[in-house]
Amino acid sequence: MSANWEGRYRPYVFDGAALVPLLPQGAPAAADLDLYTPLALSSHQLLLAGTESGKPDYDVFLYDLTSKRLTNLTSTPTLDEGRLCMHPGSRLVAFRAGREQRFARIADGLEPLAHEPVPGFRECLFVDATLLLGVEDTRSGYTLHRCNVTDSSVACAPGPAFSTLDHFVAFNRPAPAAAGVIARRRGDAFRRAWLLTPEADALAAAPVEPVEADVLDFDGKAVRFGSESRYWSSLAPDFDGIVYRTRRIGDTYFAIVATPQRARTLARLQPDGWELIQPAASTPATVADAPREIWLSSETGERYQAFQFGPADAERQVVWWHGGPHENVSPRFNPYFAALNRMGFAVLAVNYPGSTGRGVAYERRFDAASVGNCLSAVWRHLERESVKTVVSWSVSSGNAVQEQLLARGHAVSAIVDQAGRGRSRILELAAERGVPVLTLRGRYDRSAPVARIDHAYAGGHDITLRQHFEEAMAAVAAFLDGLTPPE
Repeated sequence: MSANWEGRYRPYVFDGAALVPLLPQGAPAAADLDLYTPLALSSHQLLLAGTESGKPDYDVFLYDLTSKRLTNLTSTPTLDEGRLCMHPGSRLVAFRAGREQRFARIADGLEPLAHEPVPGFRECLFVDATLLLGVEDTRSGYTLHRCNVTDSSVACAPGPAFSTLDHFVAFNRPAPAAAGVIARRRGDAFRRAWLLTPEADALAAAPVEPVEADVLDFDGKAVRFGSESRYWSSLAPDFDGIVYRTRRIGDTYFAIVATPQRARTLARLQPDGWELIQPAASTPATVADAPREIWLSSETGERYQAFQFGPADAERQVVWWHGGPHENVSPRFNPYFAALNRMGFAVLAVNYPGSTGRGVAYERRFDAASVGNCLSAVWRHLERESVKTVVSWSVSSGNAVQEQLLARGHAVSAIVDQAGRGRSRILELAAERGVPVLTLRGRYDRSAPVARIDHAYAGGHDITLRQHFEEAMAAVAAFLDGLTPPE
């Protein structure tokens, strides 16, 4: 697994009793690298995707546990290479390189396999050493490519299997020699598990009992579901937390889970549920109040889910708009929310129209009228609760919600803009109304043009180092401290 417990994302192995870092502490070759998606190439070699200091471009790395040597196999600083898939026995690897797909065998380095140009895959899967499946995003949806692999070449051809899908989530393996997918078919309300035919030319429904929820994982036995911002597994359905991923290794199931007191971490399935596995230095977060689920109603009868983190009667609140928009906020520990609570602000995190967890109809309502209706419901709630200071905070595409908030004239004390994509009118609209704005951006977040950056943290869109997070939150604290208290 890859995790950030000591400042950088690094590969770890669980030895049955503890999480052991695979790279030695302070390894100079990896000092500025975050390393993700470790894949076991052999008993002593790992393949990883790595990025330098939060830069947006990735390279492919090989780490040898015997020699403790980390090697950059691609070394292309301006070409994004990642989304790895691999077949260990044959040492075959495929990865996306910019807009194209590359295929190679790993020996002393990458030995390219001959192939005609192939569009870059969103995700790929080796069914065996001779067959690779790859998913291409297209303007009309998705295309599944079937790639035949020989010792020296790869030949890919598109097929019709994904022509009925409107959202692809991931490949899965419901059996060792089988391939499946998690996806939503056009006309369906939720994502389901599907099995690919042996020829990979059609989909059949997997044997999963239908429920009013998204299916997010399926391995032939265990199923993970998502509904209304909760994610749970059939392995331990009564677990009071969020289950982000499950995986069977040998006879044991592991998961990535989170609770109101714990950020996402590794867990192992026991007879009485998930057992959280923590590094020795890790301690639970101090959270004074468990998050409260609130359903807000608009004047037209629409209902919107929100979670309040912090005191229920707080007179100062941050209204949080997540990114995506096809994401959601769940009732689990969030370091931003905990930091804002320590500053004296409760956080009201809203799953506005466009959020996942309530079916396709709600996801498709990311439009001005629906978002405006949600804003009215939120502000009615804030007025009823006599909240005096309201700070609106947007992450990534949540900035579109903030633009409407300002344009519609809702009372707001300040704006924090941590958008990730597209140009924004927030600075202009806020200036017209005299609303103070703090803009936060990663230095390498190249897809976030903005006229003014107040605090640039050293990274990409996401913050991966504790130090950078603390520096960003110090800038937020100074900004919030400078707000004029309401009369």
